[in-house]
Amino acid sequence: MTRLLKPPLFVAQQWRLSDYIYTHDVSIKWKSDDFSTASADSRKGRDALSTTAKACIGVGVTFGAFIIMTLTVIYNGKQKPQLFKGITLNAIVSILATASKSSLMFVVGECIAQLRWVSFRESRQSLSYIQLYDSASRGPWGSLIILFKDKCRSLVTIGALIVIFTATFDPFMQQIVDYPVRPTQKQSEAAQVVQSRYLLPSAHKSKALTDAFNGGIWDDSIEPKVSCPTGNCTWPNFRSVEMCTKCVDFDPSNVTLSPWNAISFNSGLGQGQNISFNISILDGAPLDYSVSITREIFQEQPREYTYVMSLPKYIYWVADSLVGPSNDKPMAPAQNGLGHLFGIDDPLMVTASVELNLMEMFSTNTSTFISDLMGNIKVVKVTECALSICAREYAISVQSGDTSVKTLEEDFGRMYKVSSTKLEIDEELCWKPSPSPMTDWNTTGQSELYWHTDNNGMQAQWRSMDLANFEFCGVEPSWYYDEILALAVSALARNMSNTPIYGVVTTQDSYVTVRWQWLTLPAVLLVAGVLLLIATALVSTRGGARLWKSSTLPLMFHGLERDFLAQKTIIENGQCEYVSEMEQLADGINVDLGISSEGRTMLRGAVSFPPTFVRPSRRRSF
Repeated sequence: MTRLLKPPLFVAQQWRLSDYIYTHDVSIKWKSDDFSTASADSRKGRDALSTTAKACIGVGVTFGAFIIMTLTVIYNGKQKPQLFKGITLNAIVSILATASKSSLMFVVGECIAQLRWVSFRESRQSLSYIQLYDSASRGPWGSLIILFKDKCRSLVTIGALIVIFTATFDPFMQQIVDYPVRPTQKQSEAAQVVQSRYLLPSAHKSKALTDAFNGGIWDDSIEPKVSCPTGNCTWPNFRSVEMCTKCVDFDPSNVTLSPWNAISFNSGLGQGQNISFNISILDGAPLDYSVSITREIFQEQPREYTYVMSLPKYIYWVADSLVGPSNDKPMAPAQNGLGHLFGIDDPLMVTASVELNLMEMFSTNTSTFISDLMGNIKVVKVTECALSICAREYAISVQSGDTSVKTLEEDFGRMYKVSSTKLEIDEELCWKPSPSPMTDWNTTGQSELYWHTDNNGMQAQWRSMDLANFEFCGVEPSWYYDEILALAVSALARNMSNTPIYGVVTTQDSYVTVRWQWLTLPAVLLVAGVLLLIATALVSTRGGARLWKSSTLPLMFHGLERDFLAQKTIIENGQCEYVSEMEQLADGINVDLGISSEGRTMLRGAVSFPPTFVRPSRRRSF
């Protein structure tokens, strides 16, 4: 259908008030209806759709940014992540917080601007409220002012509060993520301690055993060596087959020093003389010992002599052993072994030690010198130690570089003798822990074998061990002598076995902690913004207000009535070139949004003057 377009009309309006003449040249262009085939309802629908889409986008960005930021909680309680290109979690939170805050401010600002038109639609307001609402939609200062003006009479109070509290949005978001330093434990082969699953058979023929003995004598401590690069490590409790001792002190009165062979001493001899004696204990073999006495010249004139006796303070000896006295063959524990001693069944060896003391001053004469001397030697302490193979359970840890080695339990197990045609062994002495059953060494696949050659390279023999059960054969009791040497043998066994126990390394790492309480205010502001948007939409629909929001175009198309500017009050205040003049004048003018005398939606003043139309003096378009 073809429509005829109306030609544009040019109208000049002129009126006189007092001595002032105002002329308005108006260029009326083609009406939009002349170019559009759409109905008014469709235009309203598009406007509403556009407005709703923008608001939804703002809310969506707000929710999206907030949800994405909340997704950082997946790192809560975990180690600080190493993100792409060195980006930190704080940077991501800051970016998302800025996006969330900006979109929230956009939505709330649009709502406040729309509420401006709603308020003018509902009642007559001061003209200055146009600027007041605009300032409130832009930031906290304007929102603070409108709070005192509105006094909680409309929805703009909620919007103003949201804008004010949004100023604290960033500080709250910066407090959400914290990075406390916590100890981190992880399994690592770098944390290592060795265990022994068997004692070395025939090790007394090896130079390594001699070196171990020397180390045991001179080292202050022989403990399991640990490897812990971080200085903080823990290991699970583990067992290690080693040499253990259990010592008991006895009453010195049960030890006898006799008989002193003082008759053989010749006081006239100048060289040293040995006087033998016997140390007897209740349980165990006695010890034959001797002391050396030497005569030395004390002074020449008159010649006097002094006697020097070399008497040890401590004497050690093997009180009993599973090694037979004749052919060094191990004795059967169940037959003529050492029996039950100090809670140990058939220990490999029992060592005894006595501490001797000689009075510094005592009375004597030449004839009874030796007997008086020997009579003043007393036993002040006697100790017996049982040495045997054991499965020692360790609890080892390293804290701040300090190693803690605790022995939780010592299982002395039991000894037994075995003969095996498969292993070609005849009555070898074996050991096993207490809880485990005895191994059948004739069963195929039960044991592991290895070849051993002594130092002269002439002798070779098989040895057997069950590594799973800590059981082995080839025990030779003549290795061991006392507690220090037992520790040395244990250290040697661990080094030669070299079975590692891997532990847990403890490092100090940064962890991510989400402090939920700091999310409260951002969440409340977000929910309040959404509710404000919904309420503003409902109020606008109910009041019939157009969705003009923060656009400046409505002020140009639907501003003050043209005749309103001709009122005497305005004319008397001059041209109002300054903002302060405009604000002062606007405070005294009340307007509302309604239908003007021209039939258009305009800001109407208290009085409207009917226009006087005249021919235009010149044509001007804008």
